[in-house]
Amino acid sequence: MRYQSKPERVEAFRILSVGSRDTDGAARLRLDNGQGMVATAELQAWHHPEVGDYWVVTDEGHLSVCPPDSFHAKYSRVEDPDLLMQAAIRRALEG
Repeated sequence: MRYQSKPERVEAFRILSVGSRDTDGAARLRLDNGQGMVATAELQAWHHPEVGDYWVVTDEGHLSVCPPDSFHAKYSRVEDPDLLMQAAIRRALEG
C-alpha cells in the first residue's frame, strides 16, 4: 500500500557548524538562530548532521536532522499568521 504524509508544521533551523563528536557519539551543533544543540548518537542513526542540513522539531516535539534536498522536497515555508497580523496592524497605525 502507498501512503501520503499528513500536513505537519515544523520549526526548522539551518545547521551552521558541527563540532567534534563526544565519546558517546553525540555531536554539538550551532544553528542559524544562535542556539547550540546536541545531536545524540540515537538521533544520528539515520543521518549524520552536516553544515547546511536542517534541525527539525515537529509540533509533537520529535527531533530530526534533514539534508537540504529532502527538507525542501517535503516542506515549504509558511508565514506565521500572528506576525502577519502584527505587521498589518503596524502598517494601519502608521498609514
